[in-house]
Amino acid sequence: MAVRPEFYHALELIGEACARLAMRGEALPVLVGGAVVEWYTASAYMSGDFDLLIAVTEPMTDELLALGFRHEDRPGWLRRGFYHPDFDFGVEFVSGQLFDGLADRSRIQTLRLSDKAFIPMVPPEDIIADRMGQYLADPQHGGSLLIQAKRVFVILESGINDDYLNRRLQDETAGEISLDTFKKLIGNDRG
Repeated sequence: MAVRPEFYHALELIGEACARLAMRGEALPVLVGGAVVEWYTASAYMSGDFDLLIAVTEPMTDELLALGFRHEDRPGWLRRGFYHPDFDFGVEFVSGQLFDGLADRSRIQTLRLSDKAFIPMVPPEDIIADRMGQYLADPQHGGSLLIQAKRVFVILESGINDDYLNRRLQDETAGEISLDTFKKLIGNDRG
């Protein structure tokens, strides 16, 4: 399975901006949030934006604008971030430490999209833990977040680092959910 083509092409442009940053010796952003879920689930769950964690935004802004992105000005969209006129996605910058400094930055993966496009991306363990933390924080228990976490786990289970996922789940849920608890939540829901 593959992600939807428009998602891939938009991500490839962002990856090209990252490659250009790398050539300039600039710090690279890390892809976080719903776009990571979309990638790992091959578009079973679709995202409307790309969240990029980056401390200094100006170099990435310059590269996005050079590649045809525009400052967000579309009706009905928040006036922050960027978009490309060829795609119906937004790009937003996120600041701070990666998952409040609790994630292991050495586990960040490099997603190679072409010979001239790549982007650093959080590993599945971090996005699963993030979704579970948000799920528990939502008073209505946002069911889609739980479903997203379960789906990423089921798809990538053979490559998951159980010890790291267990630690990250407990970090993000204040000890409420361990890997064993999470697996019980999945149960027979493997479709």
